[in-house]
Parts: sequence; C-alpha cells; structure tokens
Amino acid sequence: MDFTKDAQANQATVDVKMNLAPVVGIMVEPIEGLTIGFNWRCANNTYISIPVTAILSQKIEPVRLKVTAYDYSTPHQIALGAGYKGDNYRVSGDITYSFYKSFNLSTPEVTLFDAGGGDKVVQQILPPSAGFKNTFAVRFGGEYSPLKALAIRAGFGWVQSPVPAQTGVTNLLDGDRFTGSFGLGFDAAGVGGPPIAIDFHLAYGWILENRDAKTAVNLDNPGYPYVSGKGGVLNSGLTFKVRF
Repeated sequence: MDFTKDAQANQATVDVKMNLAPVVGIMVEPIEGLTIGFNWRCANNTYISIPVTAILSQKIEPVRLKVTAYDYSTPHQIALGAGYKGDNYRVSGDITYSFYKSFNLSTPEVTLFDAGGGDKVVQQILPPSAGFKNTFAVRFGGEYSPLKALAIRAGFGWVQSPVPAQTGVTNLLDGDRFTGSFGLGFDAAGVGGPPIAIDFHLAYGWILENRDAKTAVNLDNPGYPYVSGKGGVLNSGLTFKVRF
C-alpha cells in the first residue's frame, strides 16, 4: 500500500486458509423400533491472514504488519441419540457435548514487524481470551397419530451457553437457550384422498436474561458498568407436499 502514489498503485492480498472437518456417525437398531445413534463432528474454522506493507513516505522505511483472524469457527461435537417408533407414535431424544473451551473469537490479531526487514516482531496486539466453557445441549420430541391422516407433534430443547460472565473487557451477549415447538400434520391419503400432505409448526425460542457487572472501572468500555441481554424468537411454517 503506497500512499505516495495514486490509488491504482495499491493492492491487497488476503490469504484464507480452510481446514477439513470430518463427520463420523453410526446408528444401530438393537430391537425392532428402537434406534440408537452416535455422531462425532470435528472442529472447523476459516483462518484469514492479511499481510500489509504501507509506504507512508520515501524518506522512511515501509510499515509492515499482518492482520489475522478466525472468520468462521465451529467446535468439536459429540452426540448420542435414541428413538423409538410404535404403531401410531414415535419419540426421540439426543444429547450433544460441544468443546467450546478452545473456541477462538473473530477479533483480529495485529502483528507489527521491524521496518528493517525480516520477521522480527516489534509489537503484537492480541484479542482478549474468550474464556468459553464446554456445553451440553438436550433435545427431545414426539409424534402421535390418533388417526391415520393426522399427526400431532411437540418438542423441547435446551442449549447451554458457552459464554462466561462478562466482567472484563469483552461484552458478549448470550444465555442459556430454550425452545418449545408444536406441530400438526395432515395426509389426505389417510382418508382416501389424493397424495397430498400439509404440515404446520409453531416454535418459540428464548434466551434467559444475563446481567454481568464489570469488576474494574473502564469508562471507555460501552459495556460499563454492566452488560445485559435477553431475547426471544417466534417462528412458524407451513409446507405443502404432493407425492408423485
């Protein structure tokens, strides 16, 4: 980046590094109607590196620095689930453990190199530690068909928040998440009609209120003297299917 010339003399290089993340699972049916499954998903992330050389003047050496950050990141996860299917009903549930403890914030890291060349680091600005913790998530649901053409569905889920108390410089808003859902399904073929099915669902998810007070005076921090947050989302859906 040469500030002594016109803009056409400048160029930017972005190095994006991606990793492979295998997903492995197995499912067995020890008895008729009962299925048990286990799944492991490897962590994955997209790592961005931006090397910068800025020429501010012909009288001084160029300023060399590198900006790096995790643009996308998912943790290691292991999950265990089970389901049972009867004549006119089915139930299922699963538990997931996520390894958020090694999770990286997307806040960029800036490294300033010696102007004389080489890889000597003059200054390094590191992002604050996320301090995340490993979490559990539990989900279960069921479906009951009182009639051949009608299905009644319901489910519930709890996802533990990985975010610790925000008493320092970070202001990450999160909390344990709960979701409840209800649905209905109608299949016209069950009453001798055409092969048409209609499904409707209604779900509400909410995040518990989380309020943390800062332990140090920092008037420049927008989260001082405390940071808090909560929320909720209501969603619904309708699907219309025709079988051929």
